[in-house]
Amino acid sequence: MDFASIILVAAGGVLGIVIGMWLALYIQHKKYYLPEEEKKDIWKRIEEVTEEQAEIKAKKRALRKAFKAGTIPESVFVSKTTYYDTLKEHLDDELELLIKRIASPYLEEELKKRDKKLREISDIAILTSKIKEMEKSKKRMENEKDKMHIEIRNLEEEAKAYLAERNRIEKRYEEQKRKNRELEERIEQLEKEREELMDRIATEPSVEEKIKNLEHENKILREALERTKSKAKTLSKQIAVMETILNRHIRVLEKLEEKTADDIKKAVKPHSKAIKDIVKAYDTPEKAYRFVKEHITEVPTSFNYWLSVEEVLKLRAGDLQDKAILLCSMLRALGKDAKVIVVELKNGIDRALVYSDGHLLDFNREYDDITGDEEECLRNYSFDRSRIRKVLYAFNDKLFERGG
Repeated sequence: MDFASIILVAAGGVLGIVIGMWLALYIQHKKYYLPEEEKKDIWKRIEEVTEEQAEIKAKKRALRKAFKAGTIPESVFVSKTTYYDTLKEHLDDELELLIKRIASPYLEEELKKRDKKLREISDIAILTSKIKEMEKSKKRMENEKDKMHIEIRNLEEEAKAYLAERNRIEKRYEEQKRKNRELEERIEQLEKEREELMDRIATEPSVEEKIKNLEHENKILREALERTKSKAKTLSKQIAVMETILNRHIRVLEKLEEKTADDIKKAVKPHSKAIKDIVKAYDTPEKAYRFVKEHITEVPTSFNYWLSVEEVLKLRAGDLQDKAILLCSMLRALGKDAKVIVVELKNGIDRALVYSDGHLLDFNREYDDITGDEEECLRNYSFDRSRIRKVLYAFNDKLFERGG
């Protein structure tokens, strides 16, 4: 029997003694001053409160069983447990008041007997109080532990959210820059048209009105340009803030991302539901390669943080290694013998490639650019005029190989 069960049994025993004593006095004397209807209502409420207490105990047992089975998250378990404890305290207080209300009309002599019997069980009450204090102390320690786990998980989720937000802001910033260029080109065009109209103003009086309209449009476009420039400046600052926040947590994130060989193999997920769904539409190796190349934006990062294939598909973005792992997962889901190969070039740059069925795949090349056996492909590969110095490691969901 665990600590919580002992406490519940002890508390139940004390409560049973108290209720039994009141019932004995009631049966022996039956000297109440309360109206009969009011007494019935009070006893009915006592029964209801007792049933509610039993229901709360059952719900807490079911909640703890669900938490141990992993069907509910820790945050839900902590919040509901706290809620049930608070509700139980309210019911205990209400039950105590109801008992006092039933007991209050007794004859003075019977109350003295009751006080004597209560004093006889005072030692049990003191013991029960101490047990409750120990239980509260244990709950506080468990709550602190749960809070620490929740904070760590929240930090991981916050970092992922920052990365996704940064990617969205960068896209908006690039879109704003494109709009700025279009506005500037439109302004230049209007300036040329204005100059042409000024040359014709002497012979065509009606052109004057057109010039005024064009000047008004030019003014509006300039104001729009200033607003878009201001928005672009704000987006740029938002990106800087996101980078500062990410850099602040970079050590925590990189520590969380330290991986063993088994962890690296698990990054390739051919059996993931998201992968199985996507390969239904891109059901050949070349289609899978073109999907990752054309629809997954490469976002270089300044720290070692791997996204899962599900996150890459959701964000439609990731760094080069994330893209290579996604492509390898899709090829493996299609039944191909594929693996990710991470190499170091002679210029010191690391590159993530995918080798599958005689094709060495790099997202800066076409699908059929480099073909042959694995050694031949690696020997012929180059990036930015720099060839491979050494293979760092290769892996898929079944193997992990360290390079030489």
